[in-house]
Amino acid sequence: MSGSQSHARVHSADLARTRAWTIAASAGLAWALFNLVILHAVSSFDPLTDPLSRYAFTDRGSGMLEASLLSVAVGVIALRGAVMSAGLPMTRTTSTLVYATSTGLATAALFPATFSPDIDPISGRIHQYASVVAFASLPAIALSLVDVVRATQALRRIAIVLTWLLRIAIVSLALFGVSYVADALAAWPVFGPLAESLPVGFTQRIVFIVDFCLLATLLVAAMRSAHASTSATGDFPATQGLETRPLKTQGLERATGTESAPAHGYDASHAGSFDQRYAHCYGHSYAHCGCSGNAGQD
Repeated sequence: MSGSQSHARVHSADLARTRAWTIAASAGLAWALFNLVILHAVSSFDPLTDPLSRYAFTDRGSGMLEASLLSVAVGVIALRGAVMSAGLPMTRTTSTLVYATSTGLATAALFPATFSPDIDPISGRIHQYASVVAFASLPAIALSLVDVVRATQALRRIAIVLTWLLRIAIVSLALFGVSYVADALAAWPVFGPLAESLPVGFTQRIVFIVDFCLLATLLVAAMRSAHASTSATGDFPATQGLETRPLKTQGLERATGTESAPAHGYDASHAGSFDQRYAHCYGHSYAHCGCSGNAGQD
């Protein structure tokens, strides 16, 4: 098997793995979005003022919030597989952020917030800290990969989109933090008006939407990188891995028995009549030699 064929097979396998991981991640994220949309449609809570954690105690759609969080956790893990299969560098920091995001989401799903008196306050604390870890780590994943995406020639346009989404994510996360603190301290005169003008439910949903867009952009970057690597293998010359000497010269050496002669210092005076006639072809490509059409007639 030639070098170009082996490279093509390797990149085709990488493309197949990247596609499989991308489908898995997309399925997880799509299922999470579906559950969240249905949950908001059937629940009686206000999406502007009520945080998502309260939807664990909804009168209709019970369990859908937990399913959404777990689906996103699976999607983030699958995203890591897609990025690695595409050949994009995955640092230890990025992997740690991926696992932190997934663990935070799964923990927040398993430990509900303290919106009901029958919930243990410890569960509420765990939910709170796990949510903070997940919300902070998810945009950090994109931040750790933005330089890798920007350095890849085929992903320059995606890098621009990713950069803008990161800016929006940082601003929205800051607004969510401010609204969360204002809601917790709403009894104070200073924070009361701020909590009313900047509802925590509204800012939290903005963060969720931007985070979904970041994950989707990274999936597109992984697939685009895998396709670019596979397409690049088609540009390899068919003679890759062979000798770089012209084909005309190699055939001439075999015919005259001078195959082991060095490339430089070729002495035509010691060759036969055939070699003397075509000695001037040595060092020229077959296509540019004036006698290329006559060599096969001798």
